[in-house]
Amino acid sequence: MRKVSMQTIADRLGVSKYTVSQALSGKPGIGEETRLRVLEMAETLGYRSKPVRAGAQASPLPFAPVPSRRTLPSPGDTLPSGDTPLFADTPILAGKPSLAEPAAPVIAIEVRPEYREEPDFWKRVLEGIGAACREAGFGMRFADDPGGRPETAAGVIVMGSVPRQRLLALNRLKAPVVVIDHDDPLVRADTVWNDNLEAARLACSHLLSQGCRKLAFVGRDRFAVSFKERWWGCKLTADEWKKTRPETGCVLRKWTVPYGSGDFAQHLRRRVIEAGDEGVPDGFVCANDRIAMALAETLEEAGIGVPHPCRIVGIDNIEPSAAARPPLTTVHLAKEQLGARAVHALLRRLAQPHALREKIVLSAELIVRQSG
Repeated sequence: MRKVSMQTIADRLGVSKYTVSQALSGKPGIGEETRLRVLEMAETLGYRSKPVRAGAQASPLPFAPVPSRRTLPSPGDTLPSGDTPLFADTPILAGKPSLAEPAAPVIAIEVRPEYREEPDFWKRVLEGIGAACREAGFGMRFADDPGGRPETAAGVIVMGSVPRQRLLALNRLKAPVVVIDHDDPLVRADTVWNDNLEAARLACSHLLSQGCRKLAFVGRDRFAVSFKERWWGCKLTADEWKKTRPETGCVLRKWTVPYGSGDFAQHLRRRVIEAGDEGVPDGFVCANDRIAMALAETLEEAGIGVPHPCRIVGIDNIEPSAAARPPLTTVHLAKEQLGARAVHALLRRLAQPHALREKIVLSAELIVRQSG
């Protein structure tokens, strides 16, 4: 397969290689429409940004090098050069430190506002980031806070999906970037994930082992990369099952619901009503536990039992899933650990700026309860 280069993109669009380079690096001097055309073509062709060459000259960092945890100075210690103390006992996410306190190096957190108080998943990821920051002697601030500006931070952690233009802008900074649960082929960054493919395969395999043959995946690909990966995991599992057991007549359908909007539960009700008694699948894999619990409630309202005749498996293992009616079979995915591993990846990048990029994937575990 021919390697996709900047010249390839330039030839397709009828522009110069210089224009493509400026667009991919986010530099000024070209129009916004041209920049977007270049980015879209790069993604379509599968262009990947080049890694930094080993031994290349590092950009100067906007903060002092970070020592290992074993050699961290105590809060308030003065560095040998007489500079401002490197670490301080500043509270995490608690506003500005006192003027009498020295400032700790700060990790900036780029996250959508609605994720900050979302209790099931992202707030717990934030708690994991906070605990790991305290352990390493760092402060933590949201990127839109005055004290958390990415331009002056020691590093940046991106939580979930953000617009490509914003990711590229962060990628141009001198500070390293680590991304949680999201990826972009044009962005050079370490990433930390839950194994969404494995999670969906566990869920789908469990339903098949329980005798389900009319399966449906319920989710919305556009909501998150993780939702799309979970659909792929279900599809791979169902395809493998049909190849090895063609006589069983396994069928997998996709129910796309507008998750993230206020009417997704109403959409579920319409899908169940339109399916009718004979058309309702006997096994559902839901993209997350919230969708699964809403589906269980919808089926109950329609007089369709769970787990008989319909079994439901969610993904995430959020706290309310154990108390659902019936208790939800689900797949456990890391939350606090996901945030902590992102901090560890950032520390590694600070210590080894030219190391190969990492994609850290945390495993999944099936939790069997009454719904499936």
